[in-house]
Amino acid sequence: MRNVLLIYIFLSFLSLGTRVEAAFYSTLQGEFSGWVSKLNTAAELVRFKVVFDNLKYLNKGDAVAFWNDGSPGQKCKGYIIGKSVKYILVKVNDMNQCERMANLAAGSYTLFFSQDLLNNLKMGKELVKVLLKKHLALEGKMSRQTRHLESYLDKMSAVNIRYQVLREKLEKEWRDEIAFLEEDRLSLVTEHEQVKTRLNDVNFKLEKYHVSDDNFMLDRWSLNPAEYVPR
Repeated sequence: MRNVLLIYIFLSFLSLGTRVEAAFYSTLQGEFSGWVSKLNTAAELVRFKVVFDNLKYLNKGDAVAFWNDGSPGQKCKGYIIGKSVKYILVKVNDMNQCERMANLAAGSYTLFFSQDLLNNLKMGKELVKVLLKKHLALEGKMSRQTRHLESYLDKMSAVNIRYQVLREKLEKEWRDEIAFLEEDRLSLVTEHEQVKTRLNDVNFKLEKYHVSDDNFMLDRWSLNPAEYVPR
């Protein structure tokens, strides 16, 4: 029983530690650091140089609180009116009080917190979750399509092989038919020549053994009396 109780207490501490760590991490997600680059006291403007990956989640109009590292209890407030790749331009709410509290000076190291940044990061994380799900779904779909495309290549190869066999078989049948026709033609030519020879032989014999209808023969001179009258 005691062991069970110890395990329960241990798990409770783990759960509490996880919640505390999550809350601390959540707070830190809204924090970042930078350096004072330029001050314009009259216009209540301060340009800070900031370099961190989540700078893209800071937008114009977002509220920020900033303070000197040595006095975290004294925070200045303002909002972003300009932004570039490495710089943000902050409109300070009360410049005179801020200069006294945060000891602002060019080059001084400054810490920031922005609830808007924290909110934007939360929305960004939710968007990333949605995009990761879409990415996973699209990647799975693309993988299935890739397998289907590969299967089409295999099917095309099988069809090509099958029709190659059919084509070779058809070509063989075509050659056999042509050979058969040529053989038949040669046989017919031979038979034709034989018939022609026989016909010529018959014609020759017909001419040779021709029987005339009349045994009498008239010549041209017999038709002209002047040719045979004595002179």
